[in-house]
Amino acid sequence: MCYRQFYGHRLLLHLRLMTRLFPAFVFLAFLSCSHADKIYQPDITELKSFFAQLDDSSLTKREFLLVDTVQVKWKDLFIRTASHQKALSKHDIDFIAKQFDNTPTSVWTTTVFDSARLVSNSYIQSFYQKTDFVPVHYRFSYPYFSKDKKYCVLYYDYYCGNLCAEESIRLYKNDNGKWTLVKTLFSIVS
Repeated sequence: MCYRQFYGHRLLLHLRLMTRLFPAFVFLAFLSCSHADKIYQPDITELKSFFAQLDDSSLTKREFLLVDTVQVKWKDLFIRTASHQKALSKHDIDFIAKQFDNTPTSVWTTTVFDSARLVSNSYIQSFYQKTDFVPVHYRFSYPYFSKDKKYCVLYYDYYCGNLCAEESIRLYKNDNGKWTLVKTLFSIVS
């Protein structure tokens, strides 16, 4: 067998093997990508239950203003504060941080908050421009859960006046179905 025939035959064998294995490689690539890119959308019942248990009774007992945009721009702050305070394991921090990357821009609905009056950011700004006063309102993120659903973090923003406001990242723990505040990871209060 001459040199060209030997390597030509060998090349043909490699090509046949690659064509047989190609579908398996495509399937594995698709499977790994689809798992990593799964959009984070918490269950409505889970959201209602979580928010009903927050320590702020005004969320369930009377009508309140809620900015309809779900807050998502606090990932880096969460990672830094949770890591620095050793509030969660590295595995939990990484798992929760991945949820941020897969959260689409979305808005709250009255399905989650029965007593909320949903308003836009532009409504708050136009109200201020017309009255020189900002109405009392809330802004929230989705609660981001640890893999075992034992912990979750929430961005919580409450504005109640010129010298009355709180912006915080809160860590909650699920004890027998009841969410309780464990720690505030970051807070600005006036």
